[in-house]
Amino acid sequence: MNTAVKKRETALQDCLPKLAKVQRHEQKEKTGTNVVKLHQAKKALAPVLEDFQETNATLMRDIPYLYESRLTYIRHSVAALILAQVSHNEMELTVYDELEKELRGSRIRQSNEVYEYTMSKHLQGIQALSIIADD
Repeated sequence: MNTAVKKRETALQDCLPKLAKVQRHEQKEKTGTNVVKLHQAKKALAPVLEDFQETNATLMRDIPYLYESRLTYIRHSVAALILAQVSHNEMELTVYDELEKELRGSRIRQSNEVYEYTMSKHLQGIQALSIIADD
């Protein structure tokens, strides 16, 4: 694609000076030498202009196809991304649900006395640390 655009730009840069030369000669007085120079300028312009028009037409025909294929590619990529995210979130939800059931189940099985005893043990361990000051 980039090479086609560069080729078109090169053809345009070749065409513009010759086109300007033809226009300059058309504005001059119609003398014998000016008519000959105009004819020569038109002859020099014809193949360059034809090459530019061919390149431009090809590029204009191919650009919509290129953009459409890019859009198709992006649509499929975004759809795949969304499906992957949905699948990932479903798996996370399942794992969190199972974890929550396990945690709630272990709390239900413990009596209040056992829970208070475990909590006091943890608090005593924290208070035993030298970085904690007693109030």
